[in-house]
Amino acid sequence: MAVPDIYSALEKGILDGAFIGYSAMNVFKIREVTKYSMEFNLTYSSFAYAINRSVYEKFPEEIRTTIDELAQKYREIEAAKHDEWDRKGKQDFLAMEGREAYPVPEADWLEISKIFKPIAEDWISKREAKGLPARKLIEDMKSTFKKYGVTIVW
Repeated sequence: MAVPDIYSALEKGILDGAFIGYSAMNVFKIREVTKYSMEFNLTYSSFAYAINRSVYEKFPEEIRTTIDELAQKYREIEAAKHDEWDRKGKQDFLAMEGREAYPVPEADWLEISKIFKPIAEDWISKREAKGLPARKLIEDMKSTFKKYGVTIVW
């Protein structure tokens, strides 16, 4: 379901809930038709800085270094901005009368990880079969997550 349709679906009882971050609850006013929030603390937004490898490799080392440094800098700025919007969204949600938020219980996280693992393995296998380094990508991603204190569920 498209995010703009979630409000009316919740309001009409077509949906009992939606998997959406606090910032989107703010933007789409979903907090108006939601009383409870189960906090999964999963990322919901992805962004990338991309350049064609053959073009990138033609640049002098100094230019490639500058590109890499700026991509790192702005990745962190963008992530911090999303975190700020999410904090504001949660604050606005909880400021409304009768709103409650609670974390996903540890036992539920274990069950969720059992569901995610085969999905992730299937995704990796399909890409590895095409000759893509999917497992290395995932391991690099997990390493970066751990560096920032993010718990990995699969």
